[in-house]
Amino acid sequence: MRYTLGFTRRFNRTNRATISATGGVDILQVNNADPVRPIINSYLTLTQEKNFAKYYEKEFAQLYYGQEIVNGLRANAIIAYEQRNPVFNTTDQTFFPKDDREYTSNNPLNSFDTENGAFEAHSIGKLLLSATANFGQKYYSYPSGKFNVTSEKYPSLTLVYEKGFGASRSDYNFDQLRVVAQQEFNVSNKGRMSYDVRAGTFLGTAKGVSFIDRQHFNGNRSLFFEPSRLNRFNVLPYYERSTNQGYVEGHVEHNFRGWVLGKIPLVNKLNFNLIAGAHVLSTNESSFYREFTVGIGNVGWGKFRLLRFDYVYGQGALGGSDGAFLIGLSL
Repeated sequence: MRYTLGFTRRFNRTNRATISATGGVDILQVNNADPVRPIINSYLTLTQEKNFAKYYEKEFAQLYYGQEIVNGLRANAIIAYEQRNPVFNTTDQTFFPKDDREYTSNNPLNSFDTENGAFEAHSIGKLLLSATANFGQKYYSYPSGKFNVTSEKYPSLTLVYEKGFGASRSDYNFDQLRVVAQQEFNVSNKGRMSYDVRAGTFLGTAKGVSFIDRQHFNGNRSLFFEPSRLNRFNVLPYYERSTNQGYVEGHVEHNFRGWVLGKIPLVNKLNFNLIAGAHVLSTNESSFYREFTVGIGNVGWGKFRLLRFDYVYGQGALGGSDGAFLIGLSL
């Protein structure tokens, strides 16, 4: 049995100053961005004996404060204390056992090591400071509050400083700086372009940083992917490129909407969209990784168009080039 408890207070609807306090005991994926959705992991585990998600336990207390400083600029601060513990599989339950397959361990560094975790149990203090600038942002002002309208002419820029301090193992202390640029905009009548570019580095000596605090990237080894998450790698193993050094990743997709398929007789009646994209990743200690995707979106019936079908070709993974047909679920 694990539990969390939280309290949040927003003071107004103008600068949206917000404070929250949370704490408890929780189970999290090693990559806190949840690259494997729990429902997908449960389905794959019980039907195909593929337990992709890797977890750890966190006992924590956390305090958050954020507000808009001036129009278009929001700042956030988080300070927390965490006790991290490795966890291990306690079942190998599956509906359809396979003789040539078994559960992998909960250690993302060694799928066959069932005795050791990817890190030693430890405690650490965490500080995270971030600022997001939405350039050219306009707003509506009413007695009931301020309502922002983000401009599509300029990217949204986020700067993040993260610090681990006071760790029970001194080599687990670290400092990381990263920057994120995101934008989505129409390209005349030729569809809609979106991109997400991220870069960061660990400051000083961080070679001993806990595997939890390395920079992880959103990989995928299942048949499914999330179209709404642009910063993803569709066929990259989940923790293959996790790093404690510098990195750059970039993602771009263009949804042609009706500009291509809408000009083909009969096909235009389906209202499907052609979507093309590319995803690249470079870290200091690994070779260049890249993916190219092409797919059909807006697939479904009537107003329920939740499906997308992509072909993905990836180059640069340790296992060599990899191509796959994937199903996108917009839930």
